[in-house]
Formats: sequence, structure tokens, C-alpha cells
Amino acid sequence: MNSLDTAGQGIKETYERKLQVVAARYPNKTAKEIITKMIGADVARDSLNTSDEITGQQGGRLLASYLHSIKDDASNDFLSSGVNNFLQTQLDKYRMFYPSQKGLLEQALLFLPKLEQLAAAAAAAAAPPPDFG
Repeated sequence: MNSLDTAGQGIKETYERKLQVVAARYPNKTAKEIITKMIGADVARDSLNTSDEITGQQGGRLLASYLHSIKDDASNDFLSSGVNNFLQTQLDKYRMFYPSQKGLLEQALLFLPKLEQLAAAAAAAAAPPPDFG
């Protein structure tokens, strides 16, 4: 969200597109399988622009969007400390020797606050009006 897009429509559309890519790319996979593929085998394909769905540094947005979409599911106990903490833990693990994963995780960490801001704005807009008695 910015001064030109105060409602966050661009972020919302990006988020929705990324979730469509995840659904098409990883049908019938568990959350852990999807994340393992995103951070593992698929990171090279996406960072080298050999993918039709993801170009440039969009893999981080894909990962952040997916994690944001599943964060409230209690079965995803690996997110119990929050998406940001999960991403930071992964970044600490991959930072030294895995530049593709490092870049992906850094991009996800940059995009995540935008998703959280959008969610907070949506929750505020959905709040019931005051009761004037």
C-alpha cells in the first residue's frame, strides 16, 4: 500500500495471483511439501527465470503469500511462532552457503509486511460500527 494505492488493491491482486500459482503448481501437496519444494528444488528454476509462472524475484512473493495464507491453520505448527520467525529461521539456515535460497527468503521477508498491512486494513474495515444505544 502506498499513496497511489491506499486500498492495497495491487498487493491484494498479487497475493491472489500467487495463491493461484501455488494451487496449479502443487496440487494435492501438504503445506510442508509445498514449502520444501519452494525453498528447495523450485528456487533454482524460479531464480534462473526458467519458469513460466515466476520470473525475477517473484519466488519470494510466492512463498510469503502462501505462508500468509496458511498461517492460521493450527495443523501448521511450524508457523506457531509466526511467519516472520519461520522465514528468519530459514534465512539463518541458508544464508551462508545457499545464495538462491537466501535471495528467495529475503524477498519473502520484504513482501510479508505488505501482506500483514493489507490484512490489518481489511480487518479494520470489517469491524462492526459503534453501538450508539
